[in-house]
Amino acid sequence: MIPIIKLLAAVYFTFVFANVIRFSRRWMFSPWAKDAAVVARIMAIGWGVLGLVLVLFDRSISSEILFPLLFWLDMLLGGILVVIVLTILIAGRVKKRET
Repeated sequence: MIPIIKLLAAVYFTFVFANVIRFSRRWMFSPWAKDAAVVARIMAIGWGVLGLVLVLFDRSISSEILFPLLFWLDMLLGGILVVIVLTILIAGRVKKRET
């Protein structure tokens, strides 16, 4: 039960982070960061679904080829998602121009 809660919390907070980047009027981010937030949302969905499949059906996925492939894909999506989030955080906010 704990891995499912951790996975759902990670997907939820990724969605919240991506929505703050995309729709916040208070903080300005560069256009590439907003596009990266959309990609992060899509990857969070894929990562969450794949993670739930691996957690819930780990006993029934008994293939020697399929389970390591799904596990590798799950770790790859999670790693890319972490890199996208860290890249946006490192880039920071863009200051508004005074016109």
